[in-house]
Amino acid sequence: MMLMDATLDRLASSVLEDGPLLTVDDAAQVLGVSVQTVRRMVDRGELAASQLGGHSGRPLRISASALNAAVRGWETR
Repeated sequence: MMLMDATLDRLASSVLEDGPLLTVDDAAQVLGVSVQTVRRMVDRGELAASQLGGHSGRPLRISASALNAAVRGWETR
């Protein structure tokens, strides 16, 4: 549990609130998970993302604040 807390603290501090939009690859790297895991998180509603152009087939972008919210959500589990 202590290692998990330290990891979450590191993740939360590594993402800036007002940073640029991140690609799925970037978000996966920051979270230390696979691209597929990030896509599943978006599909399940665990991570907010925007689709450029507003329709399927366009690239997903994830805001730093959405990434922070997901990490904060993990802290309560």
